[in-house]
Amino acid sequence: MIKTLTTKLVKGFKEEYMTLGSDNKKVAYLKKVERAFKRAYKINVEVKYIDIKHSKSMTGKSTIKGYHRGGDSIVVVFVGDSKIKDTKTLLHELTHAYQYQRMTSKFKASRQQLKDNKVSYYNSWHERHARHCAELLVNSFDFSLDLKDAMNYNIAA
Repeated sequence: MIKTLTTKLVKGFKEEYMTLGSDNKKVAYLKKVERAFKRAYKINVEVKYIDIKHSKSMTGKSTIKGYHRGGDSIVVVFVGDSKIKDTKTLLHELTHAYQYQRMTSKFKASRQQLKDNKVSYYNSWHERHARHCAELLVNSFDFSLDLKDAMNYNIAA
């Protein structure tokens, strides 16, 4: 319990310390996309933008581009050199926040399959759905897209 609490405090401190400001041009653009998504899908989540060079020190892996912590509604996006990749990562993580807040039973069932080793992370329902929605949204920026319908298409695809 104490180790878990300490880990959360250290991670939270790192996030606060390493967060990029709105004066960064990449962050300013991503914040516009974030606001549009939040307004369209009515989710409440805090997004932190951190330079990608800190990815490994925060997650243990340099390949992670972002993550969503459902318990405290925080999304972290590691901002790199590609505007499109960063936007896709943001949309992917915001879709996870949507799943967590609006599709709770399906999200929990998918997470349980992972815990039971019935499916790999890459093939889990919530991960496929988030990738699919991010791809649709980054190509169109059509925030009228019904994410639940996108889920049905994703399962069939």
